[in-house]
Amino acid sequence: MPKRANQQAIAVKELAARMLLVLESQRRLGGTAYPPTWQRLAELCELRASDDCVKAAANTRSFTERAIVIFKEKRKPARDALVILKETLDDEDEAASLMPALLVPLLEKFRTPANQALSLAELKKKLPAKLQKPFQEGIKRGMEWQTLPPEVAWVTIKGSPRLFLRDDLPPARPRPAAREAEAEATPSANGHSGRPAVATRDFARAFREAFEQLDRRNGATNFVKLADLRRVLADFDREQFDAGLDRLRREGAFALDSHEGLYGTLTPEEREAGIREAGSLLVYVSRRS
Repeated sequence: MPKRANQQAIAVKELAARMLLVLESQRRLGGTAYPPTWQRLAELCELRASDDCVKAAANTRSFTERAIVIFKEKRKPARDALVILKETLDDEDEAASLMPALLVPLLEKFRTPANQALSLAELKKKLPAKLQKPFQEGIKRGMEWQTLPPEVAWVTIKGSPRLFLRDDLPPARPRPAAREAEAEATPSANGHSGRPAVATRDFARAFREAFEQLDRRNGATNFVKLADLRRVLADFDREQFDAGLDRLRREGAFALDSHEGLYGTLTPEEREAGIREAGSLLVYVSRRS
């Protein structure tokens, strides 16, 4: 093997070992820290999920012997897929308590407009074989104990539970506030809506400026609350804000983190401002580039 290729292989093996150590530390933290998404695991290693070395590490024997990525895309880990240590499954109680965290990413990925409610058997088949039995037992226990994620609900059809995301359940009629908002947005006879249009501006630039301003105020800790950023950038609605931030994360410019392991409690506003991702509530932003 050429020297350069040998050095790359060694670096990939070292990265795989580091990723396993990070998984172990996240498991010890528990709560929303474990299991992390593939993207989050890469961020904790100060890399991006799209980096070639990260993809290569996922296929090393040392990594696959100890870890499972719950689903892949084109034989590569999906960035929003959860990553679980196999030894987690050795403890039935721990495994059962973790399995509900898989529900939201599974439903988000595999539901369709024509079929938004999936049976436990349908969801189970989407997972690697080693996870299928723990998943089935964990979800059954979660339904019995009412410990499934708040984003998920289920209904029994012909004796079989069908699970779905609450956001997919439309109300019978719009709420009054929704009707008022729709009326305000509807153009009047003169072609104007009832509310002045908000001037559009470049989200990425506005976000960077707001982050720098808030970070300086906080003592340059590179740790800014999402709630503060949403407040400063209030001219972007939640959908625009989240989409813009997602692009910045994909570009590797910013990363999100949870409150896990930090002192103090989150306010209702801070929790509402957070982004729930694979069972974790991400409420802090840090700059990566």
